[in-house]
Amino acid sequence: MKNEKYILFFAGCLLFLFIFMRAACVPMIGDELGTFYWYFQQGEFLPYKAHWDANNHLVNSALGIVFYNLFGSAEWSLRLGNVIFFPLYLFFSYKLARLLNSKVLRWGLIFTLWFAHNFIEFFAYSRGYGMSMGLLITTLYFVARFIQQPSVKWLLWALFFNTFAFTANLSLLNTFLLINLALLLVSAINYKRLNLWQSLAGFVIISGIPANYFIRYLFEMKKRGLLYYGSTDGFVKVTLNTLTDLILASSNSILVYGIIGLFFVLLLVYAVYKRSNLTTIAPVDLFAGLLTGNVVIIFILALVMHVNYPEDRVGLYLFPLFVLMGFFIVDACKPQYRYVLLVPFLFMPVHFVMAANVTYSKQWYEDHIPRRYFDTVLESSKGNEFPPIVSGYKMRTLTWAYYNMRRGTMQNQIQETNFKKNTLSDFIITKRNEVAGVEQHYNEIDTDPISGMVLYKRNTKLKRTLMFENTLPDMPNTTAEFIGFTDILGDSLPGKSYLIDLGCNVKCFGNYTPDARICVDLLDKNGKSVAYNYQQLDWLYGKGNGGEYTVKQSFVIPPIAANVTKVVIYYWSISKRRVAFTNGQYKIYKVQ
Repeated sequence: MKNEKYILFFAGCLLFLFIFMRAACVPMIGDELGTFYWYFQQGEFLPYKAHWDANNHLVNSALGIVFYNLFGSAEWSLRLGNVIFFPLYLFFSYKLARLLNSKVLRWGLIFTLWFAHNFIEFFAYSRGYGMSMGLLITTLYFVARFIQQPSVKWLLWALFFNTFAFTANLSLLNTFLLINLALLLVSAINYKRLNLWQSLAGFVIISGIPANYFIRYLFEMKKRGLLYYGSTDGFVKVTLNTLTDLILASSNSILVYGIIGLFFVLLLVYAVYKRSNLTTIAPVDLFAGLLTGNVVIIFILALVMHVNYPEDRVGLYLFPLFVLMGFFIVDACKPQYRYVLLVPFLFMPVHFVMAANVTYSKQWYEDHIPRRYFDTVLESSKGNEFPPIVSGYKMRTLTWAYYNMRRGTMQNQIQETNFKKNTLSDFIITKRNEVAGVEQHYNEIDTDPISGMVLYKRNTKLKRTLMFENTLPDMPNTTAEFIGFTDILGDSLPGKSYLIDLGCNVKCFGNYTPDARICVDLLDKNGKSVAYNYQQLDWLYGKGNGGEYTVKQSFVIPPIAANVTKVVIYYWSISKRRVAFTNGQYKIYKVQ
């Protein structure tokens, strides 16, 4: 027993070090940076006050704000809120394994949960999924102990961590409700062993009041169309295919239907076990009921209320529930051949060895941009008044802006609008064959083997002809939402390409970032936007410099569409905070 603890403690320390290294070394992904810019940097996460989006995982956002203000914007700091929950996950998954009778199964469960690489890597993301899995595993342990030994102490711990997990990840709503139902059932059966008023107070205060608030919040999100992830295209296609690809790096149909088959075999084995154990409730009933109940509710919500089937990370909780159901059902059986049912789970530590790295993430790996790409572009900007223009797909925008903010440089944001038709930018970050004509106008200077992303550099400079230039009057104290640079009118716009250099100084009166953007909007005769380009200042510059920012940004406009009659260039203060806007100037070139 003592040697077992030493071995597991040593393995747990190594895994924690691995997770921390990933948190420090793996480049931030788009979802994480959305969380950073919308919530950490703005310092607001509370529902109804913060930016409305499903990206707001409340506990992660709250902790992220604290750690960002304490330690800054380094990767490890922004992810620390999840990293600190990993020891909780390790400890309580070990405690759950201790509830199994078979030593073989105990070790099997620990190795499966601890070494599921693509699952535990969520503890190194700045998202709510990792921490919620740690809290869910903790909840399940206390619920199992409450089932084995009903007492107010176990009940209150179970209620607390169940609510905590739900708050960290609102996708756990179904599981949250099923666990509360299980706790109510066990409480009703064992009411003579529990203090009625303490139990009722626990259900109402710890679970009921928060549940009412957050369920109302979820309905408001659905009303606003923010529960957008996933689709109603079927449980196998949307949930199982994407989840097996996430966890096992494969969505092979044999694998997916093999998992479905194993699920029904386990249910059959459980039914046989339950025939002779109808009058008892054990942890095995909890895990069989949670997974089965979740699947049933998912189908009902999709078919009746048209709620999307959970896709990949949104359905992440199904993985530990499936693993726990399998191990506890097999442990409840007597025949020795029962171990055969769990052979597939042995793949998890094997996959860990194959997948372990501290350089890239499974999530959004297709949009992985190495830091060296930014360094290459930065080097090319030396000696130039304005930074080079870089174009690419929108999912690469936040990563690029974060690199700029961390380096304290003044590079342009990635120009995403119509990037597949844009061969005027100085650099393009794209996949091969994604941009028409790229081989003709650009040289390939770097390739990322992980994502297949290529950095292209234009092989000839654009020919510029100055068309307009002007300076704007200073506005030393303004809360104006819009400040116009200029409008370009005329029937001669279509078919022409333009390059815009503009700059200004922005001073914020207070300890906040300039929640503002520079916009170039192409409009038709009815004033409808045809193409919209922008540079988000708080993404690029972050917090610092005493609230003073020197803005120098460039835009390139590929050949303008035939229905465009006006180009509008303006500064948009989204939050309408008080700023000093000075030294506004611009130059507009026709290019070819």
